[in-house]
Amino acid sequence: MDNIIVGTRGSKLSLIQTQQVLDGIAGLFPGVKTELRAIKTEGDIKKEERLSEMAGKGVFVKEIEQHLVEGRIDIAVHSLKDMTTRIDPRLRIAAVLKRANPLDVLISKDNVRLDALKNGAKVGTGSMRRRNQLVHYRHDLVVDNIRGNIETRIAKLDAGEYDAIVLAAAGVERAGLSARVAEQLSPGIMLPAPGQGAIAVETRASDVRTNEMVGRLNDPATMAAVTVERTVLARIGGGCEVPLGILANASADGLHVDASMTGADGKCFRYSYDGSASDPTEAGLRITEEILMSDAREIVGMGSPSSGLCGKVVMVTREEEPWGGLYEMLMQKGAVPVYFPTIQIRAPDRIPELESAMERIDTYDIVAVASRRGAEALARAAGNEAGRATGRARVVAVGDETKKALEAHGISVTYVPREAAAETLAEGITDVDSRRVLAIGSDRSDWAIAEILGRRGAIVDRITAYTVGVPKVSQARIAEVLGYKYDFVTFASPSAAHGLRETLGDKMGALMAASRAVCIGETTASACTRLGIGVAGIAERHGLAGMLEAMEKLSREG
Repeated sequence: MDNIIVGTRGSKLSLIQTQQVLDGIAGLFPGVKTELRAIKTEGDIKKEERLSEMAGKGVFVKEIEQHLVEGRIDIAVHSLKDMTTRIDPRLRIAAVLKRANPLDVLISKDNVRLDALKNGAKVGTGSMRRRNQLVHYRHDLVVDNIRGNIETRIAKLDAGEYDAIVLAAAGVERAGLSARVAEQLSPGIMLPAPGQGAIAVETRASDVRTNEMVGRLNDPATMAAVTVERTVLARIGGGCEVPLGILANASADGLHVDASMTGADGKCFRYSYDGSASDPTEAGLRITEEILMSDAREIVGMGSPSSGLCGKVVMVTREEEPWGGLYEMLMQKGAVPVYFPTIQIRAPDRIPELESAMERIDTYDIVAVASRRGAEALARAAGNEAGRATGRARVVAVGDETKKALEAHGISVTYVPREAAAETLAEGITDVDSRRVLAIGSDRSDWAIAEILGRRGAIVDRITAYTVGVPKVSQARIAEVLGYKYDFVTFASPSAAHGLRETLGDKMGALMAASRAVCIGETTASACTRLGIGVAGIAERHGLAGMLEAMEKLSREG
């Protein structure tokens, strides 16, 4: 690769941050040329709109990410705190640079410190997190919205519109304005936003060479720390603005995390964690559960009190993204989800066998996709024109989730079976004698579809798009999870049930005796029964929404 096009916002601060990435690439790869491309984002255009009203939309990143997806740039550089936790599956954070100062600073008229501000002083910030923590510390302050870059905000302060403003220390320092700082706010007063002070480098997931190159810029300690922080944000907010303050510090000696949730009335809840830096996601999950089990749930704004699942504690055993899946659906119902995945998916960026199949896609009559992961693999192999890349082949999907994932990439689906199982999928495919079928699944797929169609005369090529294993879980995490009293334990696949048995061993009996198992369908329920798990509910309509309905029905029935 002789040239890399780097995309970022055109603001002064963004360009300063991006220069650090350019310098890093030049130092490691002197033969590679870089080209900077400034991209205007929604947040740059709508300068007067409150950030809280645009929360969760990625207003400073989404246009840049679109350029990246379309191949108009090769990498994107962002302030990590501007990125939502909902990253396009076609993209990835390939590196996080060594973190700058993560704290907030106060800039004020006459260099007055926070404690010395006059009663009723007007303080400017565009952040709900900062506003709520300021109100908690000093109820008398008048906290008002402010927008604009650092220089614009300081100009408004100097013009007398505010008595003080609060900004991120890293931005002030990078802009060379540290002399204006009246006080660095300690974590005891104000905890920063998740990822504050960190610079993220985003790439296309399928661009192996660029990922390897950019990966050398990554700072492992910073990556571990921000993984904790973004795990909590993802689980309680999905990327929307929530008044979460959090700061993690990772080193060879361990991991320390401080977090807070602060309401608009100034009521503040504090949390802390000390442990190993080897599993930052686990630390994030434990902090999340502390928040959701405490009265801070009201600040998170979980669900409606009228929901039959409000306050119910539910174990989620499937591996899933924190948004759009069962976890988020439970949050919307006011339930308390405990994330304890008992399967682990490993999906390679590239599958040469699948890429080769896509080159001869016109030779296939049917493409059968067994899961959402298989759908993503198909889309990656097909490239940007996935919607047209499947040619004349009919695409059939196991389950609504798989169908939605395919359609998100513009791939039309012609058939979905009544239950998300390979057997029922095969039943719905007729006239297959001498037809060529491309079947995409996992290493654990029983490939019933291939066997059934093969017996009926089809010529089936099977491709493994990902592997399914059982994650390694620390004894501390197991003890933490088993310490909760569950209303429901959910199983979205036979693999999840087997994984729970393997992870918990003889402890599983006590867990299931004190809770009720709910399954996504008959196939999963049969697997649970074989493992000695009594099934209390089965989704009447296959899928996550059906599982939710089954739990609500059981709750109403008592």
